[in-house]
Amino acid sequence: MKIHLKQIAADNWNEIKKIRYQVFTEDLGISKDLLFDDLDSIADQFLICDGDMIVGSVRLRKDGNLMILERMAILENFRKMGYGKNALKLIKHLAIKKQMQKIQLQSIFDVKEFYHKSGFIETGKIFTRAGLPHITMYLVL
Repeated sequence: MKIHLKQIAADNWNEIKKIRYQVFTEDLGISKDLLFDDLDSIADQFLICDGDMIVGSVRLRKDGNLMILERMAILENFRKMGYGKNALKLIKHLAIKKQMQKIQLQSIFDVKEFYHKSGFIETGKIFTRAGLPHITMYLVL
């Protein structure tokens, strides 16, 4: 496994669009109208790759000394193989390199254990987004 994050320019989001549609709309039933928002234009977009093979995508943005992890999606054929876990390690290293103090995300409630295993802690109350229960989580760096 040679996992790495490949930053994608705003004019080249075709793969990111495909991944979000497959994971969020086809797999989770989220409306395709919710796959992109105004924050996409100010966030950094990454493909999660194993060598030349694309296994997922993630969106990262900074807010002061906080890195916000959003829209992380691993394609179904690559789940439970360590790609998500390894992507989180790379994101953590990137956040440290950029001198962030914390990573925050809003996890779909049914997926929160995945983030717990990488050290993320729940905070706040469960809320609904895109028709699914979510919980805010963070990791202090």
